Amino acid sequence: MKIKKNYKILFVEDDPEELKGFESFISDNKLNYIYTVVNSVSQAKHKLSKENFDIILADYIVADGTAFDILSLERDEPIIIITALGNEGVAAKALKEGAYEYLIKDPENNFLKILPQTIENAIKHKALEENLFLLSQAVEQGPAIIEITDAEGIIKYANNRFYDFTGYAKEDTLGNSPGFLKSGAMPRVEYKKLWQTILNGDEWKGEFYNRKKNGDYFWEYASIKPIRNSKGKITHFIKVAKDITNRKNTEKLLKETNEKYKELADYTPQTIFEADLEGDIVFMNRTGLEVFGYKDKDLNDGLNIFELFDKSDVSKLKEDLKELSNKSKFVFGEYQAVKKNGVIFPVATYSSPILGSGEIIGYRGIVVDITKIKQSEEKLRESEERFRKIVQNINEYIYSVTYKNGKAVTTYHSPKSYSVTGYYPNEYEEDKRLWFKMIYEEDRENVQEFLNNIQKKLIPGKIEHRIIRKDGEIRWVLNTTTISLDSEGKLQRVDGFILDISEQKTLLEKLEALSLIDELTGLYNRRGFITLAKQQLKLANRTKRKMFVLFIDMDNMKQINDVYGHLEGDNALKEISELLRKTFRDSDIIARIGGDEFVVLALSDMNVDDKFLIDRVNDAILKVNQSGENLFKLAVSIGKSCYNPDKPTPIEELIEKADDSMYRDKKSKKNPKK
Repeated sequence: MKIKKNYKILFVEDDPEELKGFESFISDNKLNYIYTVVNSVSQAKHKLSKENFDIILADYIVADGTAFDILSLERDEPIIIITALGNEGVAAKALKEGAYEYLIKDPENNFLKILPQTIENAIKHKALEENLFLLSQAVEQGPAIIEITDAEGIIKYANNRFYDFTGYAKEDTLGNSPGFLKSGAMPRVEYKKLWQTILNGDEWKGEFYNRKKNGDYFWEYASIKPIRNSKGKITHFIKVAKDITNRKNTEKLLKETNEKYKELADYTPQTIFEADLEGDIVFMNRTGLEVFGYKDKDLNDGLNIFELFDKSDVSKLKEDLKELSNKSKFVFGEYQAVKKNGVIFPVATYSSPILGSGEIIGYRGIVVDITKIKQSEEKLRESEERFRKIVQNINEYIYSVTYKNGKAVTTYHSPKSYSVTGYYPNEYEEDKRLWFKMIYEEDRENVQEFLNNIQKKLIPGKIEHRIIRKDGEIRWVLNTTTISLDSEGKLQRVDGFILDISEQKTLLEKLEALSLIDELTGLYNRRGFITLAKQQLKLANRTKRKMFVLFIDMDNMKQINDVYGHLEGDNALKEISELLRKTFRDSDIIARIGGDEFVVLALSDMNVDDKFLIDRVNDAILKVNQSGENLFKLAVSIGKSCYNPDKPTPIEELIEKADDSMYRDKKSKKNPKK
């Protein structure tokens, strides 16, 4: 016998002679079975309630029941029924109710000869069933969208994810070509390349822009591979895809924001970039391309932010960016950057998250070439005298503090301290606490903790904080320190430099604001309105209060531009914007969403309805026109829609309804009823 597995067996048998034959067979054939014998159904049930077995061997009839009583327990173990009294009907019933096999006893116990192989087959069959079940669950319940077609491209199988995601039912899918998913946006030549690839036996990978049953469009990234039979002939194709719609929408959103501040960014002397969550760069200013040696074509072909840094620093950069995953507003780091030609140089980065609908959708940052600073730091470590000479020729404010027995005994401040703080070096000598006094009050605790880490824990580092210059101006600075220890390991000197980073801070704030604010009027733009309006509608749902959307369109904008020029046209837009600010409440959301189109989301209450709001706008326009302060006369058409929290409506639909209402108002002015 080759079968010598240590299977754990429960044997239900009440005939001592049969049991004796079973045990002799096991012993003679040196089978390493671990078996337990019970002589009744009740004993079997008790044993099974306490432990599990690999297989159950059960005599058809025992003292208090039959093997069918054990089958009724619906155990996971395979069950083999052994009997000398059964017939074909009993065997058929046993197999139908879940028995793996039905063996007939014979006087010579020949059935025992096939028992080991039957046990082996039963256990393997059970394991195969479990594996198939797990595999089917992975396919059916997993996140991947899976389709299988025959060699002609007719769908033979699709998993549950496919049906749930696309909205199509099995009767819509099976037996059809996947063409019903096409959006019409993908060129036919791409499908031709796809078929050439897979019919050649190769894997195809790429993106589809498809359409669901409800008409919604979606992006998916797919892999299509051929399936061959035992003779190597292609019989089917399997497609495994994942939904990348959110990623594609994110890429689109990031690209849309680029143009709004690209011109501003191109004028800054530092590298500015934006990247998605995978690190793919979607924007880099002209300075950045020049610093790193790349062209627009390189950016268009695909450039990842991690390609700009030395491999030794990539993991550190990724860890620092994780801080932004916690929505930290700002992260600073120093790394070794790599130009396209392979030249390595040190940089400092200032990064912040890009948010969309309250979630992080990418990163933006400034990269500063700090080669000169690093060279200066290296020279600082060489000697005090060389340090002082270098200080006179660099732009950063440098200081040095000498310690003895844990106390500061001398300090040095470079002449550049005046350009950063407004104080001359001698003023620091006259007031030893001046440097700490000029720290912005809210930042002092953090700076004190930073100093404690240097003085007590001997941990140098960097910190960003605000200072109040001598002239009262508040500025942001980056304070970077190094330490020197004496022969006993005690603090001997702290050297540092302070860099004014106010412009970088301001630039980042401007770049972030540009994505939500209309530059001309100072009102929210369309994105800003949609973002805030969605939050306001959620609040209305909780408080059960109605809201109104007013769509306001200037009637005579073209006439103003043609007669008085575009400058006066801009003034007209600003006049309307200021009028709306004064007319509506601070809690109302006002935005310019197009050239001469404005929308307002206003909260309804007992004293305010849509007619009241429209009348207020018209009254305000009348007063402005009567004042005679402008060359032009203002005129608008106004449409309205109402938000009912009992029947929620998306903000986009409310805008569309108000827009339609506005056009009816405009039309009524052109064609008044007689």
